[in-house]
Amino acid sequence: MKKLFIMMAVALFAIAGCSTTTSEPTPNDDESNDGGGIVAGTLEPSLTYEETGDGTYTFFFKVKNQTEQEQTLTFTSGQRFEYKLYKDGEHIYTYSMDKSFIQVMEEIKLKQGEEFLMEATVPDGNGDLGAPSEGLEPGNYKIEFWLVDDAWPDAKASVEFAVE
Repeated sequence: MKKLFIMMAVALFAIAGCSTTTSEPTPNDDESNDGGGIVAGTLEPSLTYEETGDGTYTFFFKVKNQTEQEQTLTFTSGQRFEYKLYKDGEHIYTYSMDKSFIQVMEEIKLKQGEEFLMEATVPDGNGDLGAPSEGLEPGNYKIEFWLVDDAWPDAKASVEFAVE
């Protein structure tokens, strides 16, 4: 019985040893990027908008995983993005200034080439702390959005628009 146990253990180790292989890591040729396809090491942000009427706009802030592997977005609260709104060059509103967010850790995994879309309506209709509640007044505006994940400080985008 003891011999059978030893023979099975040896056979098990032999099979396990055959199934694992070691190989040298292949060099990453980031320098040979020709500008097309996946750009190594970046989350690509974009910002678009549509007018929804009466001086109200819906903004679509998107980040796309342009890296060669799955990436994780880590949020320490219910807030996923931040934005600042400027009118004629003057800062008039920050998204988080009149809001409270749940304190919870959340991770969102983005596969290679996958996008994460966030949406915000401006103004949001609450009128708190100087935020307009009846639509944006005529003027030239700039809005800057960014991801509230410290691991991706360059995941930000802005757009300028005019309200007549």
